[in-house]
Amino acid sequence: MGASTSSHMRRQFKSIGQAIEKAIGKKFFAVDAVLGQRSQILDVKAGELAALEEATWPLANKRTNIYLDMGEPADILIIGLPRNFHYGPGMGSNPILMSLAIGGQLSRCWHAFREGGVIIATSVCDGWFNPHWFPSYEETYYALQKYCTATEFMGSDDAIEIVNNYHYRYQYSNNYTYHPFHALSMISGGSTTLLWTSAVFIVGAKAPGYARGMGFIPISSFREAMDRAEKIVGRNPRILCTPECFSGGVAVHLHIRR
Repeated sequence: MGASTSSHMRRQFKSIGQAIEKAIGKKFFAVDAVLGQRSQILDVKAGELAALEEATWPLANKRTNIYLDMGEPADILIIGLPRNFHYGPGMGSNPILMSLAIGGQLSRCWHAFREGGVIIATSVCDGWFNPHWFPSYEETYYALQKYCTATEFMGSDDAIEIVNNYHYRYQYSNNYTYHPFHALSMISGGSTTLLWTSAVFIVGAKAPGYARGMGFIPISSFREAMDRAEKIVGRNPRILCTPECFSGGVAVHLHIRR
């Protein structure tokens, strides 16, 4: 798990495993699989934890990292967001999950898309929060609107109250819904987009106010979005188009070939 050998999540996994091994005085026997873009098994290795990464990461790196013949990073990143993907039904219509998806794809294009560029994302964005899977999300969204930034909200009493809500936690424990902290985690990841780009345009939103509530700009047509984007990044922009990043299998990471 984790698309980088040096990610914080990867270090956490390794630290937890090492702590358990030290406490029990025994080594884990682990199995690690490298999966392809369509989740097909490319390779399987088994052994102790440290040796597994050395054995599997070269192939995982080849599968994950794609190098593009681009002279310079792109000025505009185009993303297609289906209604249902990744975390479940409604990810492309739920504004919080929509923002996380955009931030996630930005992170995968980090080395091929310039800072200060513009993102254009197509999304139905109709405000369907799917309460059967994500019961805390609608309340979390409206609580977020009381604050200027995601950082302020994350440290607020409102956020703590939602996370500790007994009803949401009971549903998580007994009805297989997402934990109330999950929404805060998604807000955190989605907020990175606004720190890196000059603007994020949402094309196709049926309830535009939800896009505005996440700091994005709803816009009626793709042509208008391109015209607005060019006013920011200049005429004849370099465009990186990733329309099937969430419908074409497991996403890849894009880099400029140096």
